[in-house]
Amino acid sequence: MAAAKIVLVGAGSIVFGLRLVGDLCATEGVRGSELVLVDIDTDRLELVSILAKRLIEETGADLRLSSCTDFREALPGADFVISTVAQGGWDAWLNDVAIPRKFGYYYAVGDTMGPGGMARAFRTIPIVLDIAKYMEKVCPNALLINYSNPMTAICRAVQKYTSIKIIGLCHGLQNTVRRIAPRIGYQAEDAQAWAAGVNHFIWLTSLLDRSGRDLYPVLKRHARENWEVQPLAYDLLELYGLFVSGGDDHIVEFMPEYASPDCVEKYMLDMDYVQKAVDHQQQEIAELRRLASDENKRVSDFITGSAESAAEIIDCLTNKKTELFMANVRNEGKIPGLPYDAVVEVPCVTTPSGLKGIMVDPLPSGVLGRIQTCLSEYELVVDAAVLKDRKLAVQAMLVCPATTSRERAEGVVDAMLAANKQYIGDFR
Repeated sequence: MAAAKIVLVGAGSIVFGLRLVGDLCATEGVRGSELVLVDIDTDRLELVSILAKRLIEETGADLRLSSCTDFREALPGADFVISTVAQGGWDAWLNDVAIPRKFGYYYAVGDTMGPGGMARAFRTIPIVLDIAKYMEKVCPNALLINYSNPMTAICRAVQKYTSIKIIGLCHGLQNTVRRIAPRIGYQAEDAQAWAAGVNHFIWLTSLLDRSGRDLYPVLKRHARENWEVQPLAYDLLELYGLFVSGGDDHIVEFMPEYASPDCVEKYMLDMDYVQKAVDHQQQEIAELRRLASDENKRVSDFITGSAESAAEIIDCLTNKKTELFMANVRNEGKIPGLPYDAVVEVPCVTTPSGLKGIMVDPLPSGVLGRIQTCLSEYELVVDAAVLKDRKLAVQAMLVCPATTSRERAEGVVDAMLAANKQYIGDFR
């Protein structure tokens, strides 16, 4: 069992930070490793550090824990760097959905595509590139594992502008299996799904039970009776013949024609998703503070394993185990018909030389066309973020399927740039 140095940047993340520590504690193969927590928010870092220390002690995880506020202090000698960074907090996220609505862009989540995804990319890409470029100096062989959104744009930026190896991980497919498996008579752990596409917009290429039985016919047969579980995904199953994972509230970022007022009601889309998510995260912070202040409570009773796969992948790569995972990687022909350098989410296998994508069967032309549009938008967003180029940002919004005029594209770009100026500076 080989030990590794693992650095978690953005450790104060309520969505990922402490849960990832819990996953590492539960993974036998990383015992003896060094874990460094990094966050610029000293209050949040102290909270997570206190709880992480207790969690490690309670589980006997044998992880050497430390923390700091500067990733430059933590990165030298790292083997794995996990990034959950974000900038702007809750107010910026709320603006990411509220401001575009003034220009006719209606999204529920707003962290992946369109004006909201673009703004989040502009805030996040420079930070992740700073991390990756410093990694080139002090840990050039380390693997960067990204959890931040917009996933595809961030991974593409690192691949295009640095030499650092990066993969992106998301729990979307696991959540989809949890939703649909019980509706066709299976426990989630008895169904295995694989998919292909781009993050938050991946299409199930296979759905099997433990014996290898194809469950796709069962899924299609019961589509109408299960429609209310994920109405838009089931309608798209009927249209394209494949079930799309990511959740309906995310899917409409890629297919904004389903975000009209009529569709919002028909497909039961939650247009208050972000406010509810913010409220939930605020409650979660309050609960963690109460937990930290009560040493009689066991942290391990509250922080259990998540659906994330970072800890398992670190175990496999460190200890030379072969397992299959879903991950965001360079395409290199894995999805036929998409650009070689594009970032795609596909099944991958751990090998002695790293995590490698597996080639999938060709996707239907209708699906492939939608994905290609997304990739074109992302490429422009990435370059606009790095070059601080307003014209490229406008071009990106003109590729966005929700845009109906140049005036709307320029209007929403200028509004988003103004709202985020304190984080991104001036675009030329």
